[in-house]
Amino acid sequence: MALGASPQTVMRSVLGRSLRLGATGVLTGGAAALPLTWFLSNQLYGVSPNDPAVFGLVGVLILFVVLVAAWIPARRVLGVETLQALQS
Repeated sequence: MALGASPQTVMRSVLGRSLRLGATGVLTGGAAALPLTWFLSNQLYGVSPNDPAVFGLVGVLILFVVLVAAWIPARRVLGVETLQALQS
């Protein structure tokens, strides 16, 4: 904002970077979890080991947590005075 960015641009930038990182983690974790489901298949009751609904729901939940966790510091960034940011 000290260099002319609007608050919406700063918020979009911070949240966008966090969501990209979170999505990379969800995709990597999902790809790693699929082959390992055979290990836990005897402990799952009423759910198939490769249930796409469960994988999708967990991915969406993790992305929601990432969004909330990134929103808090993004709001704090908007409250920083521009002169103070330039001095540091």
